[in-house]
Amino acid sequence: MKRILIALVLCLAGTFAAIGQQVSYTHKAFAPDGCIVNYRVVMQDTTCYIEVNFQADLSKFTESPTMMVRTFTGEVFKLPGEKPSTEVLSEEVYRDGVLKTVTAFSSTVKFQANSSQMETLKNGIAKVRLSTEPYEHEKEFKKDKIGKPLYDLYVKAKNKDADF
Repeated sequence: MKRILIALVLCLAGTFAAIGQQVSYTHKAFAPDGCIVNYRVVMQDTTCYIEVNFQADLSKFTESPTMMVRTFTGEVFKLPGEKPSTEVLSEEVYRDGVLKTVTAFSSTVKFQANSSQMETLKNGIAKVRLSTEPYEHEKEFKKDKIGKPLYDLYVKAKNKDADF
């Protein structure tokens, strides 16, 4: 059941990743605390946000979410988030002749970041921690997978009006 739901969510995540406007990864795909995390950069007026969509079977963002980032150069910063919007995804699946309902959470939060914090992302993200419950999400990277792509999305979003 979990595998079918995860495969479905991965297909959706792959579709969104093909658009090229977000950065995503899967963390512990078949574990109870496994999840899919999607990051986007959103500019509202002159304020920059990192929008994070967190999809998991058991976990969702806390009521006052935070995101901690450590770059490969050792810089650490903490971003405050707005109150999350959480959606419950459910699907009915037949298995061994029995109809079962599989559920998962999809939580989205916008974390406000200033320009200097966004500039440090070009150094690459070595570790990210999201305040989720009941399992806290923490992911370490040996090589940069999300820092430079997020920085590129920031530059693109910042120059969007100038390129009109």
